[in-house]
Parts: sequence; C-alpha cells; structure tokens
Amino acid sequence: MLDIEENALPDGFWRGVSDPNVIQGRYYISAGAFKFDAYDSSRGDGFCEMSVNWDDGEDALHFLMNQRKEKSNEPQFKVGAIKVLRSSYEGFLATYINEGKLSCERRRISAFLIDNEDPVIYLHHGNILVKHSSDESQDMELKVLKLQVGNALAAAATQLSQIVFRNEYNKE
Repeated sequence: MLDIEENALPDGFWRGVSDPNVIQGRYYISAGAFKFDAYDSSRGDGFCEMSVNWDDGEDALHFLMNQRKEKSNEPQFKVGAIKVLRSSYEGFLATYINEGKLSCERRRISAFLIDNEDPVIYLHHGNILVKHSSDESQDMELKVLKLQVGNALAAAATQLSQIVFRNEYNKE
C-alpha cells in the first residue's frame, strides 16, 4: 500500500462505468460511480476496495475500454470511463489516509491490448481502499466514510468533466 503523499501515484486514475444511471445529463457524475466493493475477508488486510486504473498514459484508457466480461465477451464497462485527477482528490483523501482509514495500492500488470494481438503493455492497476471494521459501533462510520469518499470523487470528476463515453471512443 502507498501513502498518497509519497508522490508514488500518477496524476490521476480512470474508473470504468457500467451503470448508465451514475452519469446524469452529459457531465454530472453521481457517487454511485465510486462505490466500494463489499468487504471481502480473503483480502487479509481489513480493507474494502474500489478498483481503478492509474493513468500512466493513453494505454491505460485503451486497456480499460477494451476489457471484456469473461462469459459473454461484452464490454466490461458498457458506458465508458471517468478520469479523476490527483490534484482534485488528494487533499480530501490525505486526511483519511493520515488517520489510517484510507489507503491506495498500485501494482504493475502486463496486458495485451486486444485479443492477444497487440504487443504486451505495462499498466498499473490499483485500488482505493477504506479500512473495514468488524466493530458494529463503527459500521455506520464506515458507511458514512465510503459515501463521503464517493461523493468527493464524483464532485472532482464532475468539476473536470472528463468522461469518455464508449459510443464516442474511437480506439477500439
């Protein structure tokens, strides 16, 4: 896991969008686009995650837009992708990171862009993590924190209006 203050993270990340209801109008993004996964004890570290692709260049978006579901081979993110710049979220998240409630992780992956035909590229997949608590008295605090983070990221993304819709993406 990384401390956001270490400058180890790129200038932003991409979040894939499957639910058309999280983008209203052309540019308003709801917090639903930034939901954390349910707690999974198999992670072994006590964190719930929100999957992101760190923006290491144009291949990050290309890879995300070409991800497919295993069984149906349909696009994984049928609506498109949202870019969130680090400068728009790091101040807000830093408080929670310093309190140990949030963290980020980043790992290098190798991938083929489309159907194993393009050369292998190297990207960084990762997660924004929120600390899970098994203490029932902290359950509401965790729900509120997840909602606050989702709202902050949605506000940051809406302010920047960096949405790439699948039907407008020409690099497939």
